[in-house]
Amino acid sequence: YALVRYVYNFIFEINDAIRYFKKVNCDIVYVCGGSWQYKGAIAAKIAGVKLIWHLNDSSMPFFVRFIFRFLSNLSDGYIFASERSRDYYNPYLNTLKPGFVIPAPVDVSMFNPENSYNLGAGFDDADIISSLSGKTVVGMIANISPVKGFEMFVHVVSEVNKMVDNVVFIVVGEVYSSQQGYYNKICDLYNDLSIDNIIFAGSRDDVRGLLKEFHLYICTSRFESSPISVWEALAMKKPVISTDVGDVSLYVRNNYYGFIVDNNNALSMANKIKSLVLDDNMRTIFGERSRDIAVKNLAVEKCAAMHVKAFSTIFGKQIVKKVGL
Repeated sequence: YALVRYVYNFIFEINDAIRYFKKVNCDIVYVCGGSWQYKGAIAAKIAGVKLIWHLNDSSMPFFVRFIFRFLSNLSDGYIFASERSRDYYNPYLNTLKPGFVIPAPVDVSMFNPENSYNLGAGFDDADIISSLSGKTVVGMIANISPVKGFEMFVHVVSEVNKMVDNVVFIVVGEVYSSQQGYYNKICDLYNDLSIDNIIFAGSRDDVRGLLKEFHLYICTSRFESSPISVWEALAMKKPVISTDVGDVSLYVRNNYYGFIVDNNNALSMANKIKSLVLDDNMRTIFGERSRDIAVKNLAVEKCAAMHVKAFSTIFGKQIVKKVGL
């Protein structure tokens, strides 16, 4: 039904966008939803407005990429959320047009471990936090989805439980109705493995209260580009242990800010978690370095300046002046 509605409304929505772009006299259309956002790109070119296409993933179904191959040439330039996104989409692009790699930004003033954070009204965060006292907390912020590698996550927990005691794992993320079956499969898996130290905390409008309680942050994703939840963990001085996805390895320097492990290698990740659980000093050092890399490379001000440079290169400095930057 959703696909039928999408196709039925396709022409009407493009026409509405064309009229809007002309009405407000756009200088630029910035398509930032990924390679499947065809409508904005088509409307921009019909309206005679320059276009920049922001590509922010490293995995997309074949039919989406097939269509994108023909439409990508409409763009006057490209912004990639990561080097891995650029490599992934490069075969589909006109490489004579300018491209810029700009990571997802994090507000390092809002994500600052020195701040105090209020727990969300109506949530059970206070009860959760009280249950963590005296334990090493390993956390992950991710909606429940196969892309996030939850099978690996459960096996990591199982392996860690064989090595060290008094560790609790928290997942902060939504279980969408479309993923309920997958979530049930994950629950069956950890029940089969007799795991009782995973807390699925559900979604939060503000994750900072729980994130501050983490001692370690892990990412078991199968695909990422520029995972903002990882960047937020870095900003909060959390050592990160992650699969080698997206551009995580560019900012989580292995054995310096945290650890990078091979995808699906649960035992390797478990061993890295063990080393940080048992070494408070290493956790502190890695955490300090994590905050530093986030401030220097991922802060919203730096990423905004990179966008200004990209727009100026493609569209001219007059556009930058027009928005007052």
